[in-house]
Amino acid sequence: MLGTCALIMRHLAGLVLLQSDFLAGILFLRKSLTPPTNFLPQTLA
Repeated sequence: MLGTCALIMRHLAGLVLLQSDFLAGILFLRKSLTPPTNFLPQTLA
C-alpha cells in the first residue's frame, strides 16, 4: 500500500512541476514576443 501511495504522490508532484514549468514557459514566450505596448499609456498619463 505504501509503495503505491508513494508512486501516486510522486506522479502527482511530477505533473504539478511539469504544469508550472509549462505555464512559466508560455508566459515567458508571450512576454518576450509581444512588444510592451501596455506600458505606453501609463507613461503618457
